[in-house]
Amino acid sequence: MENKNNRVLYKVFSNCINDQKLMEPNYLKDLMKEVIRETQNIYGFEICFMEIEDNYFQVVIRRVNDRNMLSKIICRIKSVFARRYNILHERTGPFWNGRSKSKIIEEIGALN
Repeated sequence: MENKNNRVLYKVFSNCINDQKLMEPNYLKDLMKEVIRETQNIYGFEICFMEIEDNYFQVVIRRVNDRNMLSKIICRIKSVFARRYNILHERTGPFWNGRSKSKIIEEIGALN
């Protein structure tokens, strides 16, 4: 039996602290893509869309086993990126502006 959650698309987004353009250089956008792909390999979700801008990122993902799993995915992406960013820039402190936001944007087959 197919897991109902395998048909759900989640849009997740998060802003840099104080809406600063901390991901402005392209190498930081590449670093974020790398962290997202590493997390994808760990948790086995599908990336349907990815956007990384100077002051935020958003992804649309599918095949999250449950909401708890979604939370773990986003927590890993944000914490690993922040840790690597802080090491690269020899700094400490928060990178992200609080919690990320997520919402279900489509449930495939829900209307069938």
